[in-house]
Parts: sequence; C-alpha cells; structure tokens
Amino acid sequence: RAQAADKGPKGGLSIGDAVNLAILEEMLRDPTTTIHAEDLQAGSSYNVPAHTQQAFGRIRACDEIIDEGHFIGKAIGEAMNGYRPIVEMM
Repeated sequence: RAQAADKGPKGGLSIGDAVNLAILEEMLRDPTTTIHAEDLQAGSSYNVPAHTQQAFGRIRACDEIIDEGHFIGKAIGEAMNGYRPIVEMM
C-alpha cells in the first residue's frame, strides 16, 4: 500500500493522476462543473488539474490570478447559482 502514492511496479496511479482523472470524469459528466486554479494552462501546482482549460475552455476552466480570496468568492457565487465549482489552491 505504500506504493499507492507513486507509480509502483504494478502500474498504479499516482495521487495526482487520480485527482486529474476524477476532475476530468466529473467535468465530462456534468456541464455545470467548473474549475478555478492559478496557472491552470501550465498544469497548476503539482500538475493538478492538467489540460482542463485546453479541453473545456476558459469559461469552465478559469485560469485565476494569484488572489485566493478572489476565486474562492467566484466559486461561492457559482455554487449559489447552481454550478459545481472545484477550487485548486497551492
């Protein structure tokens, strides 16, 4: 079980890969899901979430400025209006 955090000899997923897969699956399943992260185009911190802006566009995958209060506020507003935001912070 100690190898679950990295790619072990059995080809398991890393934690980052599992998070990316979960975000991708949810964004494909539900068009009201959005994501907010700093430096999203480059893969954000620890490459999570990877390639979401390229796949879902700038409206659903927001590349945010370095101001956590700003994009947390945006996410709260989205949630109050029926969206399902995901926020990634460093």
